[in-house]
Amino acid sequence: METRHLYYAICVVEHKSISKAAEALFISQQTLSQHINKLEQLLGCKIFDRNNIPLKLTYEGEVFIDMANKMLALEKELVYKSFYLLYKKSQYRLLLNVYI
Repeated sequence: METRHLYYAICVVEHKSISKAAEALFISQQTLSQHINKLEQLLGCKIFDRNNIPLKLTYEGEVFIDMANKMLALEKELVYKSFYLLYKKSQYRLLLNVYI
């Protein structure tokens, strides 16, 4: 599973439509549907109840989207903290170079 699959599924939830989500993601509706189908096959369950318009999450989909949001939040935190540490490290090196 790739991070983009999480973004794609969350975007579908936010737009309540695969075609509107595809438009927002600047990809074709067919491509997004293929990614969602591949994700559902990988998970072994349906994320969306496609019998409803607008799209609704299945119970499994609700659990998955909740976890996907948490994973993306952790990924974002990891990136910010990594950049912060790199920034601090570069400041420290600059100070060492000045004093040496």
